[in-house]
Amino acid sequence: MQCNVFCAVLSYPNVMPRSHYDQLDDRFITHLLTELEATDTPHDPEGQLPNNFLKCVLSLNLHYKDLNHNKVCSVLKSRTHASALTEMLLVAFNRTDNLTAYFPGNHDSVSKMMTDMLGSPDTAELFFTNDVKVLIEVLHRNVIDRAEGDTDRLYYLRLLDLVLSNTEYQDHHHMKGDILELLKQVKEEESTDKESQSFASRIIKKHKCLST
Repeated sequence: MQCNVFCAVLSYPNVMPRSHYDQLDDRFITHLLTELEATDTPHDPEGQLPNNFLKCVLSLNLHYKDLNHNKVCSVLKSRTHASALTEMLLVAFNRTDNLTAYFPGNHDSVSKMMTDMLGSPDTAELFFTNDVKVLIEVLHRNVIDRAEGDTDRLYYLRLLDLVLSNTEYQDHHHMKGDILELLKQVKEEESTDKESQSFASRIIKKHKCLST
């Protein structure tokens, strides 16, 4: 209960007083992530703590609009692994769950966390290769399932670009042919969704590995 109240306060869209951010510092974020990754938790027989800590991390991350000044991602860059975090994120992302939807109009904290972590090679490397492959499959499916003009479709294309740019995609080229075919379909469709078409074309030109 206390955790949900804390997360609800954090996820409120208004900016908090400066003193609050001073308290929610690197040490606090490190504690959240360490507890999230903990495997020996006899005091948590129902296994609820990792999910609660994840919600705290996601709620706090909503406050950092600039990736260059994102304390959550800064702490993640110093870690050698975050397997529990990435696994739980992928599950929530695949289900399109917003784990911190405490108020109407709350931003999707899971989507933002995925974007922020994949926005830099230093944090994108925390995803295992199999995680990246699963994510590519999810993105491929979601782009197909979204109608022309759907803002989510453009979001998934942008996330795909981050995956291709900041993970070790060159090592496995997972679904390369399927991705290229999908991008060409978006690029060449007769549609008013010019932004998605332009972005699909940009991905093809940027990532030569898709067509070689």
